[in-house]
Amino acid sequence: MGKKKGKHIVPDDYYTNGMFEIARFGNNIIFNNTMTPEMHKKYMQFLSDEYSKIEEEINSIVNSIRFKVSNCEPELLMNFLVSMKFPLMLNKVSESQFAANETFSLHVVEYIQSVLVSTENKYIKNGEDQRLLYFEILSETEYLYKKIINFINIWGARMLTITEDMDKQILDYIVQSQLFYFVRGTRYQAFQMHFYQQMLTPFDPFFKEIYSIEANEIIEGLSKLEKSLSIGKLDSIKKLGNLMDEFQKYEFVEDSNRYTEDKRKENSKIIKEIIGTSLYNVKMVTEWPDDFINDLSLKVGENKEFFSYKEYNGWPIWNLLTERKPFIAIGENSFCFDYYILFDYFYRAVQRIIRSKGKKYEDGWGENSAGYK
Repeated sequence: MGKKKGKHIVPDDYYTNGMFEIARFGNNIIFNNTMTPEMHKKYMQFLSDEYSKIEEEINSIVNSIRFKVSNCEPELLMNFLVSMKFPLMLNKVSESQFAANETFSLHVVEYIQSVLVSTENKYIKNGEDQRLLYFEILSETEYLYKKIINFINIWGARMLTITEDMDKQILDYIVQSQLFYFVRGTRYQAFQMHFYQQMLTPFDPFFKEIYSIEANEIIEGLSKLEKSLSIGKLDSIKKLGNLMDEFQKYEFVEDSNRYTEDKRKENSKIIKEIIGTSLYNVKMVTEWPDDFINDLSLKVGENKEFFSYKEYNGWPIWNLLTERKPFIAIGENSFCFDYYILFDYFYRAVQRIIRSKGKKYEDGWGENSAGYK
């Protein structure tokens, strides 16, 4: 018996530009490289030739963002950026649910915080509405990250064309590592507190000696921040809704006025949580000692390192200053505006500040750590 010929399945959608082809079969998408070796070589040269152009463009975007940020009121700017990110996170239980363009928005807060702590602030209070400026900063930062992704691939193509003995496997590793740097979320939320319980408890004596605080108090504060940064705003909106529903039950003006007066303090607190920054105020949320919070904070304009590099100055391909210290000090208060900034970097940040207190703590951290140094 002869073999049956394979049935040809027509894709639902198909596109090709002569170098790549994309086909969709229902929910499955197939991507295929159709370039010949000669075409691939020319394409790599084309990308390499774009290097200077995109480098100049990114420098221009970074300088524009920095200038605009320097003329903003820091607390209002950060609150605006967090508020704009909030709708993107609704009804998403995993980072994999974010669309490609939405992932750029997730990085805006950490980048702008790094710009703020490394740039002299020139804001002068004059009653001007700066929301248009905030929108421009948001849009430019999202565009910056899009361009950075393009740059990394162009950089890889350039290295391939200008370096004859470049190991392609090493080059591919470098490019993939740089792209992977933009991934946030090192563990599931359900495991956060268990992780820090295991990692911080061995250093309880150090915390007591240096900051007069116990490890479990730090973990309790972290738990409060976790709630504040994840579901805190939603809870406050729900509370406000409950207050309004209760208010509607009163038929007489005297009763409703009395209810309003009784709930004035609670209502004010809820409003500050919804539209203000109280949910991000580290001291207000955690009640940690001031010296512990200060050691984990960078003031606006305090650290100039991010804009001191000879090459790629201020680009988010360098380690952001949020990795060094997760909190930003604005005026008399320190704030934590981002969930990932806190939980991706908190352990290492604590490790640094403890080890910086002297040789006893530097050596002791390594001896007491549960396999992590």
